[in-house]
Amino acid sequence: MRLKTALICAALVGFSTVAACASPAVVASQDPSMAGDGRVDVSVERNGDRWTAEYVLDRDAPAWAFFRSALLRESRQPWRPAWWRVETPGVVLERIGDYDVLRSTDGGPVPRNVRIAMTPRPGDLEAEYDPALVFSDGTVALFSGQFDVIPLESAAAARALPRDLNGVDVPGGPASVTWRDRAGPVLFKGERAPQVTAVDAQTYVLFGDATTRRGEGITTVIDPGLPRWLGDELAGFTSVDAPFSARVIFGNF
Repeated sequence: MRLKTALICAALVGFSTVAACASPAVVASQDPSMAGDGRVDVSVERNGDRWTAEYVLDRDAPAWAFFRSALLRESRQPWRPAWWRVETPGVVLERIGDYDVLRSTDGGPVPRNVRIAMTPRPGDLEAEYDPALVFSDGTVALFSGQFDVIPLESAAAARALPRDLNGVDVPGGPASVTWRDRAGPVLFKGERAPQVTAVDAQTYVLFGDATTRRGEGITTVIDPGLPRWLGDELAGFTSVDAPFSARVIFGNF
């Protein structure tokens, strides 16, 4: 598989906002049982204060590296080992080389089913989309690309992976990810749905009741903690035509 170049994004200091163009062909919800044909399946769910990512791996491998493993800009430390906790016995999450890696503790294959408890937090990454945008009202937007993984012949093989995987052929492909929120519909590319399944969506998925602003071909969500005048300015700014299937504009501090 070849990783796609990331979508255009702009950081605007002091607020959180996320916008995405509606794309009916992608927004349509799929049956998760039909989505995982020869690829990794991931179910991302919020149940109250508990966030989980349930992996169904498509092959036996002693380790899996996360495609997107950028460091936090300020501390230059990996974010996953501190914010994600593996609940499946015999599996650990650690940093190896330039990548966050899931590996088995006994050297055998990682179990095909792996459950991870997540704690979404704001964090500015180096040259990468932030994994989560946290709004002042508790709304959270998760970046879809953070869940893709690569099967490895060994955990040590992660050290041989180039730091930049854009244009590099690697085993497997993008995961089929399903998003659901026990509290209500999620917002995906401008549309609300009880749950959404997509592959390589390259966008943010919103969990929460945040108010949306619909424009011509674009839906914008702006942090309610912002002054009204600034929200109006941002809504006008994001009404420009977006050259991709999704456009993300954000900043969280």
